[in-house]
Amino acid sequence: MLTTQRQIPTATRSTGSSGPAEGSWTTLVWAAVLMLVWLLVLCGAVRGGTIYVDSRQGNDRYDGRHATVTGFDSGPVRTLAAALRLVDSGDSIELANNGTPYYGSLTLYGARHSGTFNRPFEIRGNGATLSGAKPVGLGCWRRATDDLWRVTPIGKTYFQLVSNGKAVPEVASDRSTAAMPMVAEGEWCAWRGAVYYHAQTGVDPDRLGLSLSDANVGITLVDVENVVIRDLTLQHFRIDGINAHDRCRRIELVNITLEENGRTGLAVGGTSRVVVRGSKIARNREASVLITELGEARLEATETDVAPTVVE
Repeated sequence: MLTTQRQIPTATRSTGSSGPAEGSWTTLVWAAVLMLVWLLVLCGAVRGGTIYVDSRQGNDRYDGRHATVTGFDSGPVRTLAAALRLVDSGDSIELANNGTPYYGSLTLYGARHSGTFNRPFEIRGNGATLSGAKPVGLGCWRRATDDLWRVTPIGKTYFQLVSNGKAVPEVASDRSTAAMPMVAEGEWCAWRGAVYYHAQTGVDPDRLGLSLSDANVGITLVDVENVVIRDLTLQHFRIDGINAHDRCRRIELVNITLEENGRTGLAVGGTSRVVVRGSKIARNREASVLITELGEARLEATETDVAPTVVE
C-alpha cells in the first residue's frame, strides 16, 4: 500500500487575502497519489500477473491474460516462447493440461524471471508434460541391413529414441570396440554418430512414428532467485530435464517428474541451491541428480532410482 504524508499548512485569513481551503489541499494530495500509482502500473512496478498457455486453444497473438478465449485478442498464448516474452518479475506461467505434451525449452534468466520471498516467479504445470522429443522426418531412416535401420541426428551425443511417449529399450555400445553391438527387435543403439533401430520384419520405421530427443534442456535457470516450478513432467530431452546452471537461489521444485532424459533429470551447478519436494526423478540415462562445483540440491520426500552424483 502506497501512502504519502505531507504537512498541510493551516489556512489563515487576513484583510484583502485568503489562503487555500484545507479540502483543496487534501484533494491535491490524493490526486498526486493516484497519479503516482498509475505511473507505477504503466512502468511495470506493480506486477504479479499470470500468463496462460494452452497448446490447443491458444494463439501467440493473444494477450495471455485469460485462461480461455474471451475476445479477438484475449486468451491464452499457444507456446512457451510467447509466454516468456510477456512475463516479468513476480509473474506466473500457467499451462493448461489438455492431454497433449508441450514441446520446446524454457530459459529463465536474471531479474525479469525472478520473484521475491512473498511473490515468487512461478511455473504451474497442472500435471502437463514438457517434452524434448521431435518426430523423425519421413524418409530419414535408411536401411542398414535387413531389418536394421539407421538415422543420423545433427547432435552427436546423448541420443534418446522415443515411441508413443516412452523411451525405446537401448543396447549400450562400447566405443572402444570395432563392431556394433547386437540389437534385438524393438531395440536401438547409438554407434559412431548414428542411431540404429531394429524394426519388425517388413516394417518401415516411418510407419512407427518414432521420435528422437531434440531439445537440449527442458528448463534452464541462470542467475534467478525465488522461483517455484510445480506439477510438471519434463522428459525426453537430449541432456537434462532441469538445469540450474549458476547463481540460482531459493529455487523450489514441487511435484515434478524428471524421467527418460539423455543425461540427467536435474543438474545443479555453480553456486546454485535447489530444493526438490514430493517429486520423482527416475530412468534418466546417466544420473538422476547431477551436482557439480558448489551446487547444492536438497531432496525432500522425493523418489529417485539412483543416488545423486556429485562431481567436485
